[in-house]
Amino acid sequence: GGKSNQNIEKDLRDTFATLNKEQIDTIARQYQERFKRPMTTDLERRWLLSPESKQALEIYLKGSENRTSADTQTLATIAINSKNIDMMREAFREASPEARQTFLSKQGEQKIREAFNARETDIALDYVKLGRLDITTAIKHNSSFAGDNEQAIYFAASNMTAQQKANYSDGRRNEQKPMSALSSTERQQV
Repeated sequence: GGKSNQNIEKDLRDTFATLNKEQIDTIARQYQERFKRPMTTDLERRWLLSPESKQALEIYLKGSENRTSADTQTLATIAINSKNIDMMREAFREASPEARQTFLSKQGEQKIREAFNARETDIALDYVKLGRLDITTAIKHNSSFAGDNEQAIYFAASNMTAQQKANYSDGRRNEQKPMSALSSTERQQV
């Protein structure tokens, strides 16, 4: 079987979100030569893309180097209105610090909390504040009472600093203790 439309849309957005204008123009030229019609026509009409993906692709097709803070705000609004965590990640993955700050200054955190569940909120806030998923969030959401996603945790751990590793192991050791019995440093680790 083929990929679901949702996955195809995500792949398209993921691909175009990271390309610069020159790369996009090259792909568009190759598409035109191969299919004898403009790529943008197919993106707009031929493929059954959601309105959200069409809006995002319009912005992405300008090229990553031409994306403005206003574009990032538009992408964030689309993601929040459609409750799409993947689009939220895309919007802030390569956003400027200014674009992140602008979003947060306009009740961004509150909008995220209203749109997403707790897990997705943690992920979205990492991307808004850091432009990436924080190691502790990755570990927190790949751990469960049924066991840990060992591969995901190993990958995340390989990117940790020595201090982050110490904090994580100390936090795991202390997480069953009552918060009142922990020092302020230990509370942060949990």
